[in-house]
Amino acid sequence: MTSRSLSCVVGLSILTACAGASPSQEPSRDAVLTPLTASCSGCHAAGGEALVNLTVLPPEQISASLMRYKSEPDGSTVMHRLARGLTENDIAEIADYYSRLAEDRS
Repeated sequence: MTSRSLSCVVGLSILTACAGASPSQEPSRDAVLTPLTASCSGCHAAGGEALVNLTVLPPEQISASLMRYKSEPDGSTVMHRLARGLTENDIAEIADYYSRLAEDRS
């Protein structure tokens, strides 16, 4: 792991902890929480005051929204800045994770 990757992992962990992600919201064995998906849970947790609860959205909508945020050159929100740092694989991982959480709650 490069020092930049390690810094990202540590930063995302701190962001998640500071944003109020609850340990009681642990995913099942099928939905594996990663530093990437953990960074979303601070604002988009299912059990809290989520801006948008991502577990109720289809994975295609999550992917499309993230791609839109990523591609808007003039966007200046937190989501725009975060999405610009994501790869297409990252976006697919996030959409898959929240899709699995939704399946687990069904």
